Amino acid sequence: MGQTTSSKKDEKALSVPWGPQLPGGSGKRTCLITGGNSGLGFETARSLLVKGYKVIIACRNPDKATEAVAKLRSLASLDDTDESISYEVLDVSSLNSVDKFADKFLSNSNNQCHVLICNAGIMMGAQRQSADGFDLQLATNYLGHVYLIKRMQERLVECAPGRIIHVSSIAARFGHIYWNDINFFGGDKYDSLKMYQQSKLLQVVFSRELAKRLKGTGITSNSLEPGIVKTGLSATITDDPAMRRRLENGISVEEGSKTHVHLASCTDASVVGITGEHWEKCGIISQGFSKLKYILAAHDLRESVGPKLWDFTEKLILDARKKS
Repeated sequence: MGQTTSSKKDEKALSVPWGPQLPGGSGKRTCLITGGNSGLGFETARSLLVKGYKVIIACRNPDKATEAVAKLRSLASLDDTDESISYEVLDVSSLNSVDKFADKFLSNSNNQCHVLICNAGIMMGAQRQSADGFDLQLATNYLGHVYLIKRMQERLVECAPGRIIHVSSIAARFGHIYWNDINFFGGDKYDSLKMYQQSKLLQVVFSRELAKRLKGTGITSNSLEPGIVKTGLSATITDDPAMRRRLENGISVEEGSKTHVHLASCTDASVVGITGEHWEKCGIISQGFSKLKYILAAHDLRESVGPKLWDFTEKLILDARKKS
């Protein structure tokens, strides 16, 4: 832990100096944060605004988003005419909502995106299905973000260098990929914790594979775990009182969001160009992803699993889009 050097560098990402201001004074770099109206997303948005970035929070509820934007504007001491903070409506659990968001955003050639923080998430509780028929945890924490990245990838590359940040969890350490029942629809009893662990492991594996596929574009992909953080997620946990108490006694969102902000904004060689790594406490967890021995699903982290997950996920999404 704390290792901040890596052989995994995207050289194109080093070609332009990083920072909140675009080269030549042409404006600010834009950060898009899913689930930015509360918790870790809100605190990340606040910190990046203070650092001088333009921030777009993507949220399901427009009323809550409007309230969050007003609070962020006040906390960052921005006046009502400052366009550094705004929101877009996006329910990341719905592929149709992702399409509506992306269609609107991409229709304006002036809309830029330099940092995409895949932060929105839900945790445990009773099993529910998404609008596309997926387990809601799987759809929100993983599939919707994969589809969002797919829709936004071309614009990110046009705006390169850029950064994609996947907010995973310590729960990924205990996850397994249940290839034969990815939605947990086949069992007699729903194990919400195992689903959460799986969804967070999927983010980590996907981030690594994405980094390989984006190599040379100037776009980096990294995952992180913020620690056990006291956020509103604890309110959704109705089937595991012990887990709920752990979250309620967790670290603050200010502390938990530090790695988000570090990966989005750091300007030195410890982050610039680094890709395909997994982070906590503002450092790479180990020297090389393959050595993350603490992830108990080590069998899921073979070199072959990335391409397998990529194809598996594409088929899930494609089949769902055909039905809609």
